[in-house]
Amino acid sequence: MYYDSFVLAGLARFAGFVTILWKYSYIHKILQWLGRKSMLLFSSSRIFGFLGRDDSRSMDILKESSIYRLFERLMNMPHILLGGLFAGKRAVFEGSFAYKLYNKITDNLHILISLFLFIALVVPHDFWLNKYNTAVVLAILLLFILKTITDSKVKFFLKAFDLFFFIFLVAVVLAEVFSLYPDLSLRFLAFYLTCFLLVLLLASSVKNSEQLADTIEIILVGLTMSGLYGIWQEIKGVPLIPSQVDLDLNEGMLGRVYSAFDNSNNFAEILIMLLPFYAAVIFYSKGILKKLLFLALAAPSLVALSFTGSRSSWIGIVIAILVFTFLKKKAIVPLLIVAGILAFPFLPQSIYRRAMTLFNPTADDSIMYRIDIYKTIWPMIKDYWFTGLGLGNDVFVKMGQNLYQYTKQAPIHSHNVYLQICMETGVIGALAFIGYILGLIKKAVKSIKRSGDPIIANILVAGAASISGILVVSLFEYVWFYARVMLIFWAVVGLVTAALKLAYDERPERNI
Repeated sequence: MYYDSFVLAGLARFAGFVTILWKYSYIHKILQWLGRKSMLLFSSSRIFGFLGRDDSRSMDILKESSIYRLFERLMNMPHILLGGLFAGKRAVFEGSFAYKLYNKITDNLHILISLFLFIALVVPHDFWLNKYNTAVVLAILLLFILKTITDSKVKFFLKAFDLFFFIFLVAVVLAEVFSLYPDLSLRFLAFYLTCFLLVLLLASSVKNSEQLADTIEIILVGLTMSGLYGIWQEIKGVPLIPSQVDLDLNEGMLGRVYSAFDNSNNFAEILIMLLPFYAAVIFYSKGILKKLLFLALAAPSLVALSFTGSRSSWIGIVIAILVFTFLKKKAIVPLLIVAGILAFPFLPQSIYRRAMTLFNPTADDSIMYRIDIYKTIWPMIKDYWFTGLGLGNDVFVKMGQNLYQYTKQAPIHSHNVYLQICMETGVIGALAFIGYILGLIKKAVKSIKRSGDPIIANILVAGAASISGILVVSLFEYVWFYARVMLIFWAVVGLVTAALKLAYDERPERNI
């Protein structure tokens, strides 16, 4: 029927004609030349050298350390103490309905985690308490510990954490112990430990690529619902908050949507971290219907991102798209850049004007506000850059109140993740965090081609793009100020780590 259609046949011939024109055009040749030159520069750069270097020795050093052996022993202690006792009584439990239900639940802990993250994406801010994060993660941790007792094949995947992570973990704990105000830091220690456990549980509980795909797809449905809620807010109308927008430079701009979260920037940060995974699902799905379904599911989140008015997140999603494209098909990156530049003037006027304020920093209140924050906190940076103040922005605020204020009131955070970590844990903690995250991206990039599973390969591409995007945003925003954004950040780290584990399952002698 397709071939008999005069209209479709005509369209096909026209598309072929356009393709030939494009293939032999000067623009295409120029873009190909730029692509080759870019790859030549990249391949000879220090960045490429970093990605290609073998870092397995750092993991060997970690394994040889007393701290690692102690940590490993503590994590396996329940199995060591109770595994043998249960094995002797297994016959008593195996036939019961309760044991079968327990097995069903503990064999699918990845579903529990994904449902928890789904709920975290849709529950409105006024109904969400940060203690829910810790309570749910601890409950899932208990179930996993029970599983290690009843099933000797199940163990914690401690390779999820490398040497840099353990240094960062120690820095975080010490930042609580030696905090200038330990009582104010305690709840932030709970946030960190909750997120670290989430990474460990994701990496340990996901057994195959199908489970990893199920986990991500459930999470993305939750993100779509948040996107739809954001679009509904835009249709209904959101009051414009003058403190979030320079009214002189953004004339005619409507209020910025925030969906189920407290702030439009929080919403935008969550969107850019999870949007690349829609593309991953579309690429690895075999059926056209599923591809179209997730393309449709991605649309509300992408549209909602434009309504957040978050310029840093717009930059972040551009970076994520470029990284994703580079890892999938690097040859079209120059074309993508040119297309983006040409499309820029055709954006809706409110978005265009908001984006253009980036090129007028001295006239934009929010940009100047960040500069005033840096001027205010400079004395703290000079005095505490090595030791840190202690965990949490509460300590940061308390110390900042004693400084000369270039801002109208004491800043609540530094508007920069790296600077904030340095202020809380000291420079060693900040460097360890950067080393861990860059190492994770490096492992993901190196493992993409090694993985023969399209699900794992595409999730690694999405993970590298997601983390790259949010790392750029972190230069302008303290994205962990809102606990749910921090939770999603470490959930993405956990998903990437789970994918890395699966990518190396056939080669257990290699370190991830």
